[in-house]
Amino acid sequence: MLRKKLAEIISRMDRKSAGFSLKSVHLPITFTAAFLGALVCGILAQGMALFNKYSWHDDIFSLFLTGTAIESGRWMLHVFSELEKWFFGNGHFSLPLFNGMLSLVCIGLSAGLICIHFRIRSRSLSAFLGGIMAVFPVITSLFGFMYTVHYYMVALLMLTMGCMLICTEKSWWKPLLGILLCGCAVGVYQAFIPNLLMMILLDVIMILRRREERAGYYFRIILMRAFSIVGVMGVYFIGNRYFLRANGLQLQDYLGISSMGKVPLSQYLAGVARAYRQFFRPSHFVLWDMYPQAVYRLYRIMLVLDILLGVLLICQEWKKSHIRSMLVALCLAIIPLGCNFIFVMSEEVHSLMMYGQLMQMVLLICLIDWQEPHWPSLLRLARKGIALLLALSVFMYIRYDNQCYMKAAFQQQEAISW
Repeated sequence: MLRKKLAEIISRMDRKSAGFSLKSVHLPITFTAAFLGALVCGILAQGMALFNKYSWHDDIFSLFLTGTAIESGRWMLHVFSELEKWFFGNGHFSLPLFNGMLSLVCIGLSAGLICIHFRIRSRSLSAFLGGIMAVFPVITSLFGFMYTVHYYMVALLMLTMGCMLICTEKSWWKPLLGILLCGCAVGVYQAFIPNLLMMILLDVIMILRRREERAGYYFRIILMRAFSIVGVMGVYFIGNRYFLRANGLQLQDYLGISSMGKVPLSQYLAGVARAYRQFFRPSHFVLWDMYPQAVYRLYRIMLVLDILLGVLLICQEWKKSHIRSMLVALCLAIIPLGCNFIFVMSEEVHSLMMYGQLMQMVLLICLIDWQEPHWPSLLRLARKGIALLLALSVFMYIRYDNQCYMKAAFQQQEAISW
């Protein structure tokens, strides 16, 4: 009798839980799968950096510092540093295990929230999403800057939460809070802007395919999302201006930071063309190469699947509503620009700035998981095939990341020997 009563109470709580229904009770399972996937794969890929101390790049002279922050336009990095000093009661330290594990936890939480927000139903795809986010070469590059990597990953979590709040409907204060969170996240690292754009784009596509409304509703949603992005940039620039004035500093010229928003239109157009070119034909053996070795072949396969699933989604929506179908097609056409928006932001790019390219794999997961089960057996086969592709990608990235750390270990030992 008592057990039955408890079951009724839990059922009632589930019905009242905001944002979820009993039909979506499987979503917390995907959250757990994504979190554990990020943690396990992250330890396998980044374990050498967690349990050893490699001081390379700026870490050599930033063992007890945060490096350049405000003058690099990263004013929130300065705030995080001061908060950490205040909370722990002492100075700053480049701690491999502490900073590294905190970073992996933030990546896992971000992956889980992405699965919840985009309503990913497959546990295996969710696990591989978390895994990809933790083993992507950008994370390996960031672990070379161990003194600030945890700030960047906290910013990634803030960005994910902020995007979820921005996309909240029937509330005026949640989108505003989301804009503030995203603005602060960009204030930690400007290279997260492509991730922001991609999450907004994917949310718009999800709304277009899940809800049947009048055309005015969809245009209003798109307009609100566009204003939200403008709001995020407004928060970033206001914070940037305040901290520069308060500390009597100027933006440095490194990677064109001081000329943000001041370049000619032709340069932006060239950046747009470059973004599309790098999406369909990524450059090899360059500082921003995120698909090294055999991963490039897997990327090409995933790219073809992205195009096929995108066309299929457009055709499905065409049968329901021509306007929705055209809007979905427009959003999908902007995806390459969103993923590679860093090429519009800066002429000089490197591996630390390429986390937006990860969203191409998030797109693939969403497209296959959102497909309507018209051909259940074929859909199951396609999901298994994509899960295998992602598993191979994670496996290859883990090996590649360990290669990078092995080289770092030899270089450091060589320096010590000299």
